[in-house]
Amino acid sequence: MSKIEFFFDCSSPWTYLAFHGFQEIIKNNKIQVEWKPILVGGVFNSVNQDIYETRKNPNPLKFKYSRKDLKDWSALYNITINWPDLFPLNAVNVMRGVIVADKYNKLVPFSYSCFELYWSKGRIFLI
Repeated sequence: MSKIEFFFDCSSPWTYLAFHGFQEIIKNNKIQVEWKPILVGGVFNSVNQDIYETRKNPNPLKFKYSRKDLKDWSALYNITINWPDLFPLNAVNVMRGVIVADKYNKLVPFSYSCFELYWSKGRIFLI
């Protein structure tokens, strides 16, 4: 059986797409998944601190293309993405909730619900 580590943050649209698409792969293959909840903001702080300045003064063409790219990928996965009013979101408490859900073997359904609420319904989740 193959083992895969899957790193994700419920506040990231790209990990939402990956998380959603990965469920089919898991279902159709013998894969043992080690779920790794992380904070993407913490990764940015370590490797790409310029992201915050870029968000303050986005390049309009790059911004437009990145939204189009995300829309194209979401169409490929047949997922609706409604950009939330509050982005980026401080997901510390949400990801703590994911860790607690894992203790009760509910990591996947809890995470899926968080992704759906934030990225499909465009609503903010508070824990």
